[in-house]
Amino acid sequence: MSDSSLDLETLAELRLVMEDEFDTLMTTFLEDSQRRIEAIREAQTDLDDLRRAAHAFKGSSSNVGARGLANCCQALESLCREANDQRHVPGSEEVEALILAIERELELTRAQLEEQLAP
Repeated sequence: MSDSSLDLETLAELRLVMEDEFDTLMTTFLEDSQRRIEAIREAQTDLDDLRRAAHAFKGSSSNVGARGLANCCQALESLCREANDQRHVPGSEEVEALILAIERELELTRAQLEEQLAP
């Protein structure tokens, strides 16, 4: 992964389009991200719910240029989809490792986004 988990070009475009609302959008994304992590944690025992939660978080992350976070969510979504297709349940350690990766990536993303916000 690169030094930045963020797509700075996407952020620049959002800043241009959103103008004064950019900081509000990013703050809302960060607040919403915490709820999305909680939803993923709550869905661990149901592959369909877990896949949907990962998919939704992937989408919101992509929309704000949080590519590292979107990639981690994609990995979890893919694991759930493949498990459903193959009719097997992935090991809890595998699921937990991906959730921890999402949480770590969220913290990196949070730090990098906070640098982008106005003082």
